[in-house]
Amino acid sequence: MATEIPLLYRSLKKTEKTKPEFKKKYNKIRQRLISEGKFKSTDGKPLNAAILTEMGEYPYWKRGRGNPQAVPFGEGEFHQMSGGDARPFSVRKPSQAKATKIRQDRLKKANELMTAFGLEDEVNIGKAKFDKTTKTPKGMAWDHKWEVQDFGSKYEKLIEEFASGSINEKQFKSLLSDHVSKSPGDIQRNLELKPQSENLAKEARTRAILKQEALADKYAVKDAKYTEFQKLDDVTKASKLEEAHKQAVKFTKYDFASQLAAEAPDYKVTKVVDKAKPVIDVFKNKGVRTALKFGVPGVYLGFSVLNMQSKAAELEQDDTWQNKAQYGIAGAETALEGFELATGGLGAIVTTPLQIGLTLADQLIHQTEDSFQRSETDWDARRAARRGQR
Repeated sequence: MATEIPLLYRSLKKTEKTKPEFKKKYNKIRQRLISEGKFKSTDGKPLNAAILTEMGEYPYWKRGRGNPQAVPFGEGEFHQMSGGDARPFSVRKPSQAKATKIRQDRLKKANELMTAFGLEDEVNIGKAKFDKTTKTPKGMAWDHKWEVQDFGSKYEKLIEEFASGSINEKQFKSLLSDHVSKSPGDIQRNLELKPQSENLAKEARTRAILKQEALADKYAVKDAKYTEFQKLDDVTKASKLEEAHKQAVKFTKYDFASQLAAEAPDYKVTKVVDKAKPVIDVFKNKGVRTALKFGVPGVYLGFSVLNMQSKAAELEQDDTWQNKAQYGIAGAETALEGFELATGGLGAIVTTPLQIGLTLADQLIHQTEDSFQRSETDWDARRAARRGQR
């Protein structure tokens, strides 16, 4: 029977007190030990062991709030004291495992965002600080400046809103960029070595704030799309949320990584896209070097291949319909140049009109991109010029 009893409880006897009586005495001793300076409120296990040892008994009742009375051994369940409250082992252990899983998932997502941001080296440096083989000074612990639970709560809400269609892509990117700029997760710049007591106290304050935010959100008015999203089955919902996170990683990597990272303190890019690489690669290509030997037609073919590789790089970074179409046009232009080279220039009668059409098509597609801006005409200046005025 003794093997079934938790190690801490084996030298103690089962309590004969009711749950309220036990908690009252436990908290009285707890307050005294803390006020005497023997323990801190955040000392957790050592403080709990000292209190139970002084009481000489362990908490044991039937599970549930409606069962506060002492019961014979075998008819109840071991309880664990946490923050002055008693919780059944059967509830606390699964809840701890669930909380650990949620925390690990949140850190994983935060680290993926920071890696996509170009800061993989710094993420790995930070993660190494939590390795079991890494020693930290006694009584000290690494603290996440932006608490994992705070980031996780806000990021999950953002992902839900995007996955449900409650916010559009532009709104999502704006809010996401704000998250990324705060450097969540294990990245080194988000870590600070603190006394463990301060770390736990900060964690408790954050938890209290999040509870208030969750309560406010519970009674907030939700739009129809968000409401319908919550009605989806768990598998479908999880799939949509995962896809939304993948989009977040993609946006972080391709849409605003360089822009925001340049503004971040101590910024260091682990890997950046080298825009000159397609230019270098094209002249490393044996086929292109051979084509260049054929003079002017070969030069045109070489630059067509160069343009095609450049478009391929753009498509890899952002697979918009515009980039897909322009990559196709670049491929067609390269094929036409190859045909012209093969016919010794005679094919230009056929290829030239087609190339003009492709160039016009490429320009029309470019004008549909978000980055395209028409130059504004100063009509007052034009009218003044016609009148001979300056």
